[in-house]
Amino acid sequence: MSTLKADTIQSTGGGAATLTKQSAAKVWARYNGTSSAIDGVSGDSLGGSVNVSSVTDVNTGRYDMNLTNAFDSLVNISVQTNSSYSQGNTTFFPDNFTTSILGMRTRNDAGTYTDTNRLMMTAHGDLA
Repeated sequence: MSTLKADTIQSTGGGAATLTKQSAAKVWARYNGTSSAIDGVSGDSLGGSVNVSSVTDVNTGRYDMNLTNAFDSLVNISVQTNSSYSQGNTTFFPDNFTTSILGMRTRNDAGTYTDTNRLMMTAHGDLA
């Protein structure tokens, strides 16, 4: 087996190398929307993220992920979400999108908005 080590990879023209047929998530985040710490993540805080500058706690079960770098349009954004809640199931769904804000909403089994302690999301698309 061979090992390739490099500090910089450039195209033959000297610019950034182009990777074809690949796509990486442009946004990912792990957020705790409750006031209590869980899994080492403080309440109402990001446990880790890429391209998320902050989270606005809009209201119970409603969070806006504010992006560091905006998407170029809303047409080709694909968002995947997942959540869990220590006191029952939640439905986690994207809502209220702009090119620079991804709104996330969580509801419990009864359909009531509820704060959730494990919110995970990724988004794919082209950045502006």
